[in-house]
Amino acid sequence: MTSKNVKMNEIGIFEEALSEYKKAHRLKKLNEQLSIHLNDSIYYLLKYSEKYNLPMPNKPALLRMIENADYIIDQFSPESPNLNKSFYKKPANPEQINDN
Repeated sequence: MTSKNVKMNEIGIFEEALSEYKKAHRLKKLNEQLSIHLNDSIYYLLKYSEKYNLPMPNKPALLRMIENADYIIDQFSPESPNLNKSFYKKPANPEQINDN
């Protein structure tokens, strides 16, 4: 192999690696967005049930899901500006959900 062929092969490997990185990064962002959306959906259901005085089965488990999801979301990328910018403002203590 000539030096030119080796260099072209290295560029091809780099381009392929960059393409795979971009795909993985896109999937990571989609996963972050989905996690935030699902977390907000659980919170919304809890808030809705409180507002309309509807019983919510296994509420403690749902509250644990919110806590766990918040922790997992923070692990994606703590420096990411898009994380934890949920539509619904979560109270410090989710047990005290009200309609403020």
